[in-house]
Amino acid sequence: MSKEIYKTKYLICNLSDDKEVLTNVFQPETEYMTEKEHTKFIYELIELSLKYKPKYFLDDSRKMKYLYPPKRQEWIISVLIPIWIEIGLKKYAQIYSEEIVAQLAGEQIIDEAKESISNLFEIKIFDNVQDAEIWFKNNY
Repeated sequence: MSKEIYKTKYLICNLSDDKEVLTNVFQPETEYMTEKEHTKFIYELIELSLKYKPKYFLDDSRKMKYLYPPKRQEWIISVLIPIWIEIGLKKYAQIYSEEIVAQLAGEQIIDEAKESISNLFEIKIFDNVQDAEIWFKNNY
């Protein structure tokens, strides 16, 4: 079970009852999200990460329609990944977007993070939530 800890028209963040898994569930309205709104979300996500210190992060991007330009991808890596390393995040799972362009942008962020950060947590991509949750549970 989990509880909702943050909600906008673009996404919902849930925290598992044991506070081990933080989940983002993006909504189709992300198609209309501005860069300013996305920036606000990233800073909110940093605050949630620092507050709850999850061990696992599930990024459910199946309905994500926001497109990350390359500079935005670099910015996300520079501000978010160090926080997750600092709090001891162990695994990051992404459920891919149904939109191929958004999916490719997500892949680019992951690939760039893997190439540029040496002490990175484990990252894996899935096509469904259930497989990601099983992957997390293998280390509980």
